[in-house]
Amino acid sequence: MQVNYVIDYSSGFGPRKLIGSILNLLVPDDNVNFAHVIVFLIVANALIIALASSVIGNFIKSTLSIGNTKIYYFALLMCAVYIVGPFGLQYLFHTENFGRMDLFIIACCFIFISITHTKRPLFYLSSTILMVASCLIHQIFVCVFLPLYCAVYVYRIFKADHWRKEATYGVLSMGVLTMIFMYIQFFPLNIYSLSEIVPILQSKTNLSIDKMAVFYEYYAPISHHLFEYVPMYIDRLIISFVTSLLILSPLLYLLVIFWKGVINSSDNKKYRLTIRLINAAFLLSIPAFICTVDHGRWISALITCQFMIIGWLIYNNDNNVFVATKDFMAKVKSHPFLSVMFIVYMGSVDCYEAGPFLPLGKTVYNILTTIYYVSI
Repeated sequence: MQVNYVIDYSSGFGPRKLIGSILNLLVPDDNVNFAHVIVFLIVANALIIALASSVIGNFIKSTLSIGNTKIYYFALLMCAVYIVGPFGLQYLFHTENFGRMDLFIIACCFIFISITHTKRPLFYLSSTILMVASCLIHQIFVCVFLPLYCAVYVYRIFKADHWRKEATYGVLSMGVLTMIFMYIQFFPLNIYSLSEIVPILQSKTNLSIDKMAVFYEYYAPISHHLFEYVPMYIDRLIISFVTSLLILSPLLYLLVIFWKGVINSSDNKKYRLTIRLINAAFLLSIPAFICTVDHGRWISALITCQFMIIGWLIYNNDNNVFVATKDFMAKVKSHPFLSVMFIVYMGSVDCYEAGPFLPLGKTVYNILTTIYYVSI
């Protein structure tokens, strides 16, 4: 999506223009070329690797201070699975994903996780800034990365002594995000028409500017995505979604087991409701799977959020999560071979490309389509 690095707010206030606007500020005469983008992306990728390494390293170190080896080994296992899995950071470095806006939104998520223990006003101010920035980077944020923020908000509200004050801050923060999202999604300001903006963009860069990409990324109403763009790919979207669930079923099963263990470890109705609401936040992703086609990227984002939430609860010294973690590791210890093979399997699945398929899922799709065309 090379246009994302060329178009900026000089063309009007709308979605997906924040990164392009930042790059245009850094480049003389707003003349963004391929070399500028490559250098910008190398720096951005180096920074996110450093940021992720710092957060993951500090998380593992924090579990050492707990004094329980099972929790420490669970942290190692969780980080290993995330790093080698098809949803880990390496999916950002795949040829078809390199430079997509997910990179910058995930960076915001790592920063967010790092500031969750700040005091109430500063936390909600910083969180709001990160959410708004993420939404301006790419509005799909509200469907696939927002559950992480919602989970932390819900947990803080239910745990706070003065929960009404906490809830007020949370509602105000989410209210600001909602207004920004509604504006850029449904009422964007475009100074130029589609026919005018393409020649303007082409005159200021040596990057490829695809008119269709500009239309669907910046000008097309949501109805065009829903009724014109998505239906063209509906068969592969359905098959890719089903095959992804099958391929990732071992991980999804373990996540269900873990969260069930967290809920069962407490008799407190308020706490059990908190955990259920944390996971219910992932229902926000439904519109992304209905209105868009890059299902693989969304699945990667959602699983990343799952790992971040679990890690954050452990870092937050949640006793019920500790109980579930110890029970989980007892099962791992009783099945050492399966546990090792699970990590090997996750590493062998490869990573998501720009489309909805994992490589194995694409093979299944090709087999099914071949059988279909042969049969007719």
